[in-house]
Amino acid sequence: MDLEVKRLVTEVVDDLAKLEVMLFFHEHPNFIDSAASVARRMAAEAPKVQAALEALSEARFVEKFVLGEGRYVLYAYSQSPRVRKLVGKLNRAYNEDPQQRQEIVRILLRV
Repeated sequence: MDLEVKRLVTEVVDDLAKLEVMLFFHEHPNFIDSAASVARRMAAEAPKVQAALEALSEARFVEKFVLGEGRYVLYAYSQSPRVRKLVGKLNRAYNEDPQQRQEIVRILLRV
């Protein structure tokens, strides 16, 4: 596995919820909305998606916008070309290479 991808998986995208959120934003790069809306679109549990979004925004892989004096919080995919390139590598490793996918899942499940 590419060392950058392995580092991304072990240090940033270190659980399945974060992986799913990152891959969702990579597939929908112009999507911007609330955590609840992201969870609905992903058909995932809102609390897990919320926690993943917060962690990924702290790591600067997702952008967080606080509007209306904190009443509205929206999330979007990072505009950084470096981030998008790295997540693209992760996407290819996970979705196009069964061996790398297994390795990623083993890392995330700590098997």
